[in-house]
Amino acid sequence: MSSVKVPELSDGHQYHAFIAHSARDKEELIEPLKTKMEELGFQICLDADEFLPGGAVVNNIIEIVKKSRRVLLFITPNFKKSQWCEFEALQALHQGYKHKKQILITIIKGLKQDQIPTQLQAFTYIDYDALRLNDFYSKVTLALTADDIPMMSVLPVGDVAHGLAWSYYYGYLRLILPGLKERVMKSQFLQNDVTKRRIVPKLFILLPDTCFCWPSLTENDDKVVHCDSLEPFTANRSGNPGRTYKNNVYKVIPRDIGDSDEEEVYYCVAEYATPLLSLYEMEEDGIAGLKFDEMLRQKFIFSKVLDDIFTHGHTKEFCDAVQTISYNDRDENGKKYKYPISTLLTKEIKHALQKTVKDQTKRMGELSISGE
Repeated sequence: MSSVKVPELSDGHQYHAFIAHSARDKEELIEPLKTKMEELGFQICLDADEFLPGGAVVNNIIEIVKKSRRVLLFITPNFKKSQWCEFEALQALHQGYKHKKQILITIIKGLKQDQIPTQLQAFTYIDYDALRLNDFYSKVTLALTADDIPMMSVLPVGDVAHGLAWSYYYGYLRLILPGLKERVMKSQFLQNDVTKRRIVPKLFILLPDTCFCWPSLTENDDKVVHCDSLEPFTANRSGNPGRTYKNNVYKVIPRDIGDSDEEEVYYCVAEYATPLLSLYEMEEDGIAGLKFDEMLRQKFIFSKVLDDIFTHGHTKEFCDAVQTISYNDRDENGKKYKYPISTLLTKEIKHALQKTVKDQTKRMGELSISGE
């Protein structure tokens, strides 16, 4: 192993690998692995080494994963008990999807295959217990020196989430989004001097982690009140001539003001991503054999596929008419609860309105310079 060719670091990476692990395994398993890899010339990061003093743990994890070419997940019974270890795994998955390449290297010890966290079972793994120590180090070395692997070759397009996301796009979003801005512009909210400054002509799509979609946003949060619908959109689809699609407008009341203070409320077109409810029901009734952890993974994939669709060149003509909002609506026991979506919507609406003002100011400045 003395002739190992260590890859050069690029793309902003400072480390060849970040080892995500349980602190209880550090002395016995993690420190010897780190020492061995560093002897071969790899730059290795452990959480205790590089986290910024005084920084929020979540932000530190995100930054370390971004700076690492690979993420080694050393999964043991102790690892499975740690929420931070789970978060590190999800961040590695997120980075893999973002850059469309597989960065996870999974190592298991003291576990059987069916005990691996469900969201990681699609990946190959190194079984520490099945190897002599030198053979284990050789396999880790080989994984660290391997070329990048496209993410989609690891997680096939056959995942449920891919089909749901593309069906949602072709069967619904591609139909209603092109004319959405115009329908908002024609609504009563753009004709009123007060409300026209407090509504954004785009569709906000809510993506809760539990995949549960309340029948109405108001049932989820009483600060989000249904107040009207946009002009219905009709299309001839699959033997249904004149099929009608309706989008609802909600009044969003910031949680720090009174319900009657109309000068401070906002308006938006918002709804849940309805395919997520299918995932929730698949997990609930048991017929599909979808476990909770797998549902979470499918939701993650669904949201990433949607993001990829909206950033594709063929959709840019209407991508500014939609915005997805992912959020964690699980309590400390992992159960769903009524997340205050009014807080999320208020934040996103304010941001969108500020961007609109900046864009208008910029255009006016450009026109002034050109003398038009």
